[in-house]
Amino acid sequence: MKKFARREGIPMNKPFANLAVEQQRAVVEGHNGFEGVKGLFDWLETKKYKLHVRVMLSKYRGYTKCPDCKGGRLRAEARDVFVGGKALPGVCGLSIKDATAFFNSSRLPRSRPRSPTGC
Repeated sequence: MKKFARREGIPMNKPFANLAVEQQRAVVEGHNGFEGVKGLFDWLETKKYKLHVRVMLSKYRGYTKCPDCKGGRLRAEARDVFVGGKALPGVCGLSIKDATAFFNSSRLPRSRPRSPTGC
């Protein structure tokens, strides 16, 4: 990574957050033969049968919630969908028992058949 940073003119004495967006992307995704941090972790995932690799990977896994979806793992369009009066992330987060009760008590409209044009 040091060679790559020198070759690409990426300062190593600056915090990552202060790098230009293009520089951050190059470090994370790779560029000009450098596989990037993602590439390194992708390669390590193929080696996780080794205990020391699993230990190392566990140090870098974050367990923080996304500030946008709050851990719902859905993009904005999906978060805006409501089923039976409940937002989709809430429905997805139900246990099987609670989901059974929710769907058994919900009155959902029947879907209409689509026209041949798909509209």
